[in-house]
Amino acid sequence: MTEKITKSLYMLIKNAKDRLLELKYSDDTVRKFNNVWDKFLEYAESKQIDEFSVELSETFLKETYDINIGVKLKRKNYVKARAMQILINYHLHKAINLRRKQKEYIYPDSFKSEVIAYLNYKYQNHVSISHLNSISYALKKFVSFLSQSGINNFSELDNEKIDAFIRTLADYAKATIRNILQTIRNFFSFLYQNKYLDHNFSFLIPHIKYSKNSSIPSVYSQEQIIRLLKSVDRKNPIGKRDHAILLMAAKLGLRTSEVKDLQLKNLNWETGQIKIFQAKTGQMQNVPILEDVGFAIIDYLKNGRPNVKNDNLFLKHVPPYDSLSKVGIYDIVQKYFQRANIKIPKGKKHGLHSLRHSLASQLLENNTPVPIISEVLGHLNSNTTGVYLKVDINKLRTCSLEVPDGIN
Repeated sequence: MTEKITKSLYMLIKNAKDRLLELKYSDDTVRKFNNVWDKFLEYAESKQIDEFSVELSETFLKETYDINIGVKLKRKNYVKARAMQILINYHLHKAINLRRKQKEYIYPDSFKSEVIAYLNYKYQNHVSISHLNSISYALKKFVSFLSQSGINNFSELDNEKIDAFIRTLADYAKATIRNILQTIRNFFSFLYQNKYLDHNFSFLIPHIKYSKNSSIPSVYSQEQIIRLLKSVDRKNPIGKRDHAILLMAAKLGLRTSEVKDLQLKNLNWETGQIKIFQAKTGQMQNVPILEDVGFAIIDYLKNGRPNVKNDNLFLKHVPPYDSLSKVGIYDIVQKYFQRANIKIPKGKKHGLHSLRHSLASQLLENNTPVPIISEVLGHLNSNTTGVYLKVDINKLRTCSLEVPDGIN
């Protein structure tokens, strides 16, 4: 193994392992994780890769254990996926989320008074024991994260650190994410109302809408999106059209209906903006014409679009040159997924909307604040964007275990 790999990947694993032992994980549990990490080091060496990345984790799981992203995880693979999630969270945040039932957790003295005051407040309001346990579980996770991140008391909190904590929850089951965030939101309101904090941070915590039938957004890696775009033959008129359509979803996050209904008059070249009517929200939104998107549209208008009277930007290329349908746009996307030889696991969606989801995932991975992602995606508020926490910045969103509400 090269010296560079030893210093980079090996030290990441060593530091994560030391943190697990500090958090009183059992030797047996750490040993199971270490078996996976040893294979990961061998894999990285075989690929001559010396830098840790999310995509490296994803390909390692796929090629070594046949763990497909977007497919329900088999129980035998839980430890393997969890081991890689630990590395990713430590790499990004220098913190590890507690994932197992703890026999004992002692709150640091600097946090204890506020936590006890809140738990007493909830107890006096006659909440059930199981609800108290759920609250305690969420607060333990939050305080543990803050302690590992160098925060010594709640007065040192800031938007960035809260946002980082939220990101560490991305690999949890959606019901668990919802319950934890609800607890932290209510806790912040309590701290503010009782003068423990000067700022009410509760407004930074997104509301997660959850139903057991809700689906997990399907996303593709940045490398896969690049392959998809490169698979388009832009030398012919249809390719010019298709390339512009794919770019608008991948770079601007446009929905299928927004692409289908986009009209020539919506392009404002003087301001460099596109006016989009969002049928889902009923709102008008101006989105910037990014340079590559603008060149693709111009190329299509000058050298690809049929010379017919039709207000819509994108048209069919066979008489009578009508505007595209939603099904037609879906078929376009499928064609290029096949040309790019992108393998799609069973059950994973692969329409135009998956490119929008992939953009959201990429923004999350780049530590873009949730309110800015909301603005890019055209959501009315940040709460709607909370669904993308299910995507997981590390693309391991399906490798999660539900944590019961009553766990300590």
